[in-house]
Amino acid sequence: MEKKLFKTKKTTQNKVKYFDISTDIIVPDSKPDIVNLISEDANLFIYKTDILNSKIRLDGNINLYISYMSDEGEVKVINSFLNLVEQIDDQDVTEKSRIEYNIDTYCIDAKVLNERKVSVKIIFKYEYRVETDDVLELPDYSLVSLENVEKLDRIIKIKEYLGTGYSKASIKETIKLDSEITNIDIINLDTKIKNIENKISINKILTKAEIEVSLIYLDDNSRIMTKKEKFPVSAFVDIDGMNDKILADSTYRVKNVKIMNDSQNKNEFLIEIDLDICSSGFCIKDIEVIEDLYILGKDAKVSRELKNILVFNEGVKEENIINQRIKIDGLVSIYDMNVKISGKDENSNGNDLNLLVQLYYEKEGMSNLSYKEIYIPIMLKDTWNKVLINNNIKIEIVEEKYQINNEYLELEIKIELKTNEESFLDLTYIDTIEIKDRIDNESKMCMYFIKKGDSIWNIAKDFNVSKDELMRINNLESEEIKFGDRLFIVK
Repeated sequence: MEKKLFKTKKTTQNKVKYFDISTDIIVPDSKPDIVNLISEDANLFIYKTDILNSKIRLDGNINLYISYMSDEGEVKVINSFLNLVEQIDDQDVTEKSRIEYNIDTYCIDAKVLNERKVSVKIIFKYEYRVETDDVLELPDYSLVSLENVEKLDRIIKIKEYLGTGYSKASIKETIKLDSEITNIDIINLDTKIKNIENKISINKILTKAEIEVSLIYLDDNSRIMTKKEKFPVSAFVDIDGMNDKILADSTYRVKNVKIMNDSQNKNEFLIEIDLDICSSGFCIKDIEVIEDLYILGKDAKVSRELKNILVFNEGVKEENIINQRIKIDGLVSIYDMNVKISGKDENSNGNDLNLLVQLYYEKEGMSNLSYKEIYIPIMLKDTWNKVLINNNIKIEIVEEKYQINNEYLELEIKIELKTNEESFLDLTYIDTIEIKDRIDNESKMCMYFIKKGDSIWNIAKDFNVSKDELMRINNLESEEIKFGDRLFIVK
């Protein structure tokens, strides 16, 4: 039987690698002694990924921000910049592989060794999957001429890929501040990519997005200030064969962020952001596969093939709103709040999925900066728990709101649950067919008593009769049958 060829991808299930970096940070001579630590924040930017056979090498920069209470009674900040080189051994990786990944700061353990030195250990969580171009071969049943065939078939959807392209983008912007700074001391920096759009032109994808930058910093008077800005970013990605009938998706990666004081204006600073962009062109195709068949009046000998393939699903969406009221002693105001999806927390009673709320706030009677991490369990319905077990779920934070009521933080967080568009399917299908004349062509009628495990399809196939005719003769409106019932078989 001739084959149809489809350009697809071969991908692994998500994998997780943890790696850490440890260092001692010395307080600069220009800053006062440490009394105690307030918060620690680290951003890891991967600027280079080398893919070799069975290995992934990551080169990155770590921007570390430590805020502390000084012996002068003020909040001070230490900014440190570290290098990271990490190698991951993975037998699924070849030089032709692509790596789709998400990297996050899993935890930071910082300890004061003395008033001038801090010991820091940072653990990063690297969640990734390996993708390689692949060709899917399936039988072309349309080229086989069959009469009086009864078949058990199904339609599957796949993504057929046209190709993958890469581009780079950068942002150089000036951000105006509400107060003067001579040297920016960053307490927290967060970047998010939002609102990705793709427009198709001949042999190109024009991809657009917004990058949101959230910043907490100290001004020259040691006041805690916040700033949030959005910047547009766009790039052209070249892929041969692109046209307006092809779909596209794009992934943005921030690989470096630089923040510098503007020497000409103390109310401004300069920000530079470098990004890598990966785009793919694809179309969705419906493919018929035949799982079983027989031919009336003929003997059909078939061979079957079993493949594990990546299929496309329309996906199921659901929005949930999580409300939580949390008492925080002495809460006055909030500087910034960051919410993200987190895994298991040691205090979450075994819950596998949580919201992690990172809160920078002012506390009455204390320093003007406090930091707190709050874990909120995400309670899912049984149907979504099954999807979660199979690692076939995406959870995104759509909206986050808060208000302060006395010393209570009242949170309202909207999340979107969505099944992954692609999932693995063990597919058994007929690969070859050999047809011979049937020796027994005599007309006859018999009575058959249904046994355990029987189905209408199997009974019709065993007796080489039409399934629809079998149901008509026995006045069956559905294919549901019961053990011990009888059927009339007419040939």
